[in-house]
Amino acid sequence: MIALVADKPLDFKPGTNWSYTNTGYILLGMIIEKSSGQPYANFLESNILEPLGMEHSGYDRARDIIKERASGYEILHGHLANADFIDMSIPFSAGGIYSTVEDMYRWNEALTADGNLLSAESLKQMFSEYPEATHEGQHYGYGVVISRLKFGKLLYYHGGGIEGFSSSIQRYPQDRICIVVLSNLGTYNPWDLSDHIASDLFNQPPPAAH
Repeated sequence: MIALVADKPLDFKPGTNWSYTNTGYILLGMIIEKSSGQPYANFLESNILEPLGMEHSGYDRARDIIKERASGYEILHGHLANADFIDMSIPFSAGGIYSTVEDMYRWNEALTADGNLLSAESLKQMFSEYPEATHEGQHYGYGVVISRLKFGKLLYYHGGGIEGFSSSIQRYPQDRICIVVLSNLGTYNPWDLSDHIASDLFNQPPPAAH
């Protein structure tokens, strides 16, 4: 991965703009391994998953036997089909994790107060709005989108997608609401269901589709 990007010119001076890239997350995973002296999967297990009781989450390795592991699907020529196989060492720290709705809720709760997982200062940095990281009226904190465009409420969210799977987590911190949608259909749009759930909870019409 480093060899693919090392010789490429910068798109902009660091600290002046923002653009989402999986490469950045992969580099962060490498930094974690370098600084901790542990494989990324082991670091996750010992520092996040075990302390938070996320017993049904982990780094997705094809050789591991995981009870009730979901298979991924796609819609191909109008019919349901198995998704193409992808070795999770390829996305690495940019998406190689499996989880459940319950465990994602545990993750959400760990980010609601300092000391559960992160210090007060780290939480502040994670959820701050940075002017250089603004896109279409939303901000990108440290691994989280910060928005006020839905229902007039503060929203922290992120999503993900990979062969055969799609997901979203939406957190309305001031309302103590967390909505997690995990799908084993890669072509499914989890945001639509998330917004309709929030619409029912807030008794407001769902936001217009973009």
